[in-house]
Amino acid sequence: MSASGSPPSLADEIAAGFGISTVQVARNLGVSPPTPFRWILKGLPDGKGGRIRLEAIRRGKKWLTTQLAVSRFFASLPASVPVDAAAPAPSPVRTRSESKRRVDDDRAASILRSKGF
Repeated sequence: MSASGSPPSLADEIAAGFGISTVQVARNLGVSPPTPFRWILKGLPDGKGGRIRLEAIRRGKKWLTTQLAVSRFFASLPASVPVDAAAPAPSPVRTRSESKRRVDDDRAASILRSKGF
């Protein structure tokens, strides 16, 4: 709680030393670095026509947030659609037969020879 008895603000959390960069958020979550930046600027759909944005403060050229803010962000997102309904069935893995592989190898070798390799 902050001095006024209200929950700590993002600025309070960062001032207390809990600030993390968007790059650190990306590393922690295993996503690409631009992803947390998009969550800050554009947010994600809230399921009601609005957007939910990751709380962050710009400090110079960097954006800072906290792990608590990331947790609040994910907690405020609507529940996802069940996996079996959302994901398409995986396509079967196609492998080339040995004879097709040999034909492809011969064709590639011929092209390389014609180019002087």
